Amino acid sequence: MRAAQSVPRRNVPRETFDKILRVTHIIEMRIKEYRKQQKLTQVQMAERWQTDAGNLSRVERGVQRPSIELAERIAADTGLTLDEIFSESRDLHAA
Repeated sequence: MRAAQSVPRRNVPRETFDKILRVTHIIEMRIKEYRKQQKLTQVQMAERWQTDAGNLSRVERGVQRPSIELAERIAADTGLTLDEIFSESRDLHAA
């Protein structure tokens, strides 16, 4: 797993910080996997999710986490709940 450049540690217990990193990594993989399953570019998916391609790219790379608004649009589009999107399960369909 890559270094946590986008998740500042700020007095967070190590165990909690590690969990945040794992979930962030899973979210980025899950979003990218879904986009590729749909055979869409970042630009096309960004339009579909009412965001810009740069924002989607940053989320997919783990540079930033999706806002709650974007997560809600992703959930509506994918049929997943927010709990499933943010779950530690790595399987998109068994989240």
